[in-house]
Amino acid sequence: MFQGVVSERGGAGLWRVLFASGVALLLAGCGAKQLQLEGTPEEGGQVLGQMLKAWQEGTSLTDFAKSRTPAMTVVDEEWAAGYKLKSFEMGTATQFGGLWRVPVKAVVIHPQQGERERSLAYGVTLKPTISIIRADDTEF
Repeated sequence: MFQGVVSERGGAGLWRVLFASGVALLLAGCGAKQLQLEGTPEEGGQVLGQMLKAWQEGTSLTDFAKSRTPAMTVVDEEWAAGYKLKSFEMGTATQFGGLWRVPVKAVVIHPQQGERERSLAYGVTLKPTISIIRADDTEF
């Protein structure tokens, strides 16, 4: 494949060019890149607080997500399964990669097993779309 180039320039020259090109490509992908997270921790917490309040008031997950403008993606398996939220206390939102991570202490009521206190965690993004994804501490 490279025989024409090798014979014209010499084998050592071609391999130097290929090696230098490969190193340049590898280095271009290296280095610390700071993710630009949209919004503030307060805004991330505010959006999550609205979601938790809706759950506590008995709004279904589907109705809450559809009623929002702009549209919002919400993922919480317990809420979707019909569990009730009796109470909640949000912690401070902190940056965790490309999202705001918000810890929450909550009392969740299971339809058959009753209520229990839980330590929950949510990942919140504000742009390009608003997303709230349940990811408890064991998943972070």
